[in-house]
Amino acid sequence: MKNIYNSLFVALLAVVTGSNANSQTNPQSIKICRGSSVVLKANPTASDIGGGYAWYRDGVLVGGSDDSLVISQPGNYTLASVSSGGCNSNLSSALEVSYRELIAVNDTANTHSGTPVNIPVTSNDIAECGDFNFQTLSMTSSPKNGSVSSTEPGVFSYTPNASFVGTDSFTYIVQDVTGNVSNIGKVFVTTSSVTPLAVELLSFEATKVKDQALLNWQVIEDNTESTFTIEKSTNAKSFEQINTIKAAAGTNNQVTSYSFTDINPSKGNNYYRLKIADNNGAVKYSNVKMLHFSSAATIAVYPNPATTTAYVKVSGALPKMVQLLDLNGRVLQATTPSSALVSIDLNLLSGGIYLIKVITQDDSIETFKIEKAAK
Repeated sequence: MKNIYNSLFVALLAVVTGSNANSQTNPQSIKICRGSSVVLKANPTASDIGGGYAWYRDGVLVGGSDDSLVISQPGNYTLASVSSGGCNSNLSSALEVSYRELIAVNDTANTHSGTPVNIPVTSNDIAECGDFNFQTLSMTSSPKNGSVSSTEPGVFSYTPNASFVGTDSFTYIVQDVTGNVSNIGKVFVTTSSVTPLAVELLSFEATKVKDQALLNWQVIEDNTESTFTIEKSTNAKSFEQINTIKAAAGTNNQVTSYSFTDINPSKGNNYYRLKIADNNGAVKYSNVKMLHFSSAATIAVYPNPATTTAYVKVSGALPKMVQLLDLNGRVLQATTPSSALVSIDLNLLSGGIYLIKVITQDDSIETFKIEKAAK
């Protein structure tokens, strides 16, 4: 016989050792460090729990009677309460417990042909459960156009071949002091020619303009026969040419500005770099710039005119902010959406035209006119 009553699950009331997680109520998942433990605690809704509790990990009974359980292993944990007559309640919702991961973040660097460059690969990696064990830093794949050595803790030194120009790559893993092993980190090194260019690159910037990528750069040129090739990648490894611009005439020894707009960026990460070549055969690459484009959201505002309430409906990523403004630009209402449908109260407004401004997660702005109808 099974009684039909539920036992709610209050998890992670206390951290016993080694984890930096905070107490949570009814979480769906938590992460712990290897070697640490946490306390799970029951909070039943049934009045008869004379038989205690039954704790399960991945469907296997791991504890009973007590209203709390100390755990240190990953798995899906569930709980049932037991009546004095020996009947179990329904199982609680599952709590997924997993280990915190050591995250190796990809790196980029720039150098010239035959010139070594030091790359502190672990400086941007994420280790939440302990310090890095630098003795475990090792390559999992080697570069094709150069060599790599380890010069100091957490640092690789890459030396490109003397004649190589382009982008080379290698991969690595590292562990922390608790034994966590990272994912495979990727390192991309862009090598330029050592032949002096007749062009000095002063700046190269990439900026999002709504759903397009605007690339701007400034140079000082000693001649007028240079070319600028814009290259693009979605993985920071394989670049393809998307446009070439010739240097402007009559700009010797002057600061000159150039720009290019990628009107069709890919969804997700877009990596851009500038290849500069002069008539002497010298080549140089800029630093790589990354822009992220999410799937476009569709926004609808209705009814229009509206009497008491206007609605903003979004399909796609939720906006960062929705504002109601008057025609002078004064913000009358502002809300951070928690769902795809946002309601705007118009009851206290006079009849007339107002503006609804929707600010997306990438800080682009869409503005809609709406009429408040007189009652």
